[in-house]
Amino acid sequence: MVPVLAVKAVVLGGGAAAVCGVGHPFAAVGLAVVMLVNTAAIEISRRAGPDSDPDRLPGQGPEGAHT
Repeated sequence: MVPVLAVKAVVLGGGAAAVCGVGHPFAAVGLAVVMLVNTAAIEISRRAGPDSDPDRLPGQGPEGAHT
């Protein structure tokens, strides 16, 4: 997992650096913030797993009926 995040940081950080390099520093910061939030949301969602449903209470089956 750490190597994947490291590669994402290098690639996405390089994109933000390139935007800054062409003379748009505020856009580069905005891009970096959006990419950081997006990557964090994806990783949190991925670690929650496919069976996580925030509306389902503990002890309920997939249809919401008690099992």
